Amino acid sequence: MPLFAHAEAELEIDQNQARLRPTVAGLLVKRDDKGIHIGTHQSVRAMSKGYVRYTTVGGGINPFEEPTFAMRRELGEEYGEEFARECLIETLLGSPLSGAGWSGAKKSYWWFLIIQKGSLMPSLQHSECADFRWCPLPTIQDGRALTNFSTNKKHMLWHALERASRINPEVFK
Repeated sequence: MPLFAHAEAELEIDQNQARLRPTVAGLLVKRDDKGIHIGTHQSVRAMSKGYVRYTTVGGGINPFEEPTFAMRRELGEEYGEEFARECLIETLLGSPLSGAGWSGAKKSYWWFLIIQKGSLMPSLQHSECADFRWCPLPTIQDGRALTNFSTNKKHMLWHALERASRINPEVFK
């Protein structure tokens, strides 16, 4: 049985990226004496429309920008450059998963594992980020921490976690 039981949810791998807006998404992981935690924040854009929606760090890839560079840029823009410098970024998926953003727009997501090596808290410098939370891994695994995530984002997150636990198992021990 996979570490993340919900990772078996079907996710479309889109080979024709031309019709989708390319996007990066990061699975931010912190390990401390209390266990493993996943970083999430509330979307101010969704709040302005009356929704309580949590999400992971990420955003659009600029023209001619490499996905890894875009992930590092988004991490710095959303959580602060100092916080981004203390993080290690590893590619989880070499090709994107397709899905819908909170607005329903089709996007292709490149997922990255981001491991926090220091102890800083994100500074939430980006105007679209609010209420950062470190969610304990068991509450992500069983879905309790994901009640305010879109269904599609939940399934992509579980898939990314399953992949991360296989690629970098020492992080999840």
